Amino acid sequence: MNFIFSQQFLVFFLSSAVFLKALGAIILYNVLPYDIMPASMLGSIGYVDNTLVILLFLAFAVGQAALQYYTHRQ
Repeated sequence: MNFIFSQQFLVFFLSSAVFLKALGAIILYNVLPYDIMPASMLGSIGYVDNTLVILLFLAFAVGQAALQYYTHRQ
């Protein structure tokens, strides 16, 4: 699993379709007016769900890209 921290994986990840899809989903989630916990009602606590969604999308994208990188590397 150490390959995730390599420069080759970073280049692969940033150029992969999985990263672009996750980035699009993150942008779409932040642009849409629908929110799980609105910041206008809850103040700064309302930003917690945005942060969690971003981390979830990025974690999923890294996992998928790592799987693709590992299978294509062999």
